[in-house]
Amino acid sequence: MLYSEHKDQKNLWYVMRALYRTELKTQSRLNESGIRSFVPTKETIVMSRGRKKKARIPVVSNLIFVYSTQKQLAPVMKLDSKFQFIYKKGGMENEPIIVPEKQMEDFINACEHSEKPLYFRPDELNLAKGTKIRIIGGLLNGTEGTLLKVSGARSKRLVVSIPGTLNVAVEVSHVLITIIAIDIFFIAFNAVFADQINSTILLLIDILIYTAMHLIINYFIKKNNGGPSYIPVEELAKSEPELAKELGLDKTQGVILNGSEESEKDK
Repeated sequence: MLYSEHKDQKNLWYVMRALYRTELKTQSRLNESGIRSFVPTKETIVMSRGRKKKARIPVVSNLIFVYSTQKQLAPVMKLDSKFQFIYKKGGMENEPIIVPEKQMEDFINACEHSEKPLYFRPDELNLAKGTKIRIIGGLLNGTEGTLLKVSGARSKRLVVSIPGTLNVAVEVSHVLITIIAIDIFFIAFNAVFADQINSTILLLIDILIYTAMHLIINYFIKKNNGGPSYIPVEELAKSEPELAKELGLDKTQGVILNGSEESEKDK
């Protein structure tokens, strides 16, 4: 195994494989060794001794992210031949895939602090069609990604991507969204006018423009993508018969569906 000495002086996030579906066992063994790792999982129903029960299983077979150094991982890998680095295609010889720390932390944050994350392979989403955003406030504070419409969701979702490996799409409140392009605009704006306008006046201008831009953008996000949609009960009865029956809706009513929340609305 070859590794760069200067890169091996600090912990890095490596994309690795644990073959033959040993991801969770490998993660447990790494935890015992004091090595941080992450396995994206999802909840599903499995049969155990003739009974159905909920269980968490890996989203992608064999995939595990590990935060360590190659030197520290060497003895662990020596004891388990199923635990391996995933190497870059077309890169330098024996160059493992490394995920930037901020990107990996955002990905983990999105996976762990969302009720129903949706996972997609790299070829299933065209991130170029989305808008780069940052979340301000809440459990996902500081998380960056792409606001994009994905299959299986009524409104656009925040997509956090590990390029070439996996994407996770999670629900976010439009109130907490800030467009990264706006932040870049203000950095440039302040740099140009810093010496020409009094700092207090410049701050007030920033606040006014920033507030106005976010009100306009969030209005359209909510109106076109993130807002609740009104669904006639006839349509609901076809798509969600059990829910319509449970809510006791008749033809003079409809239902508001927004993510996982349901509430009645009179016509």
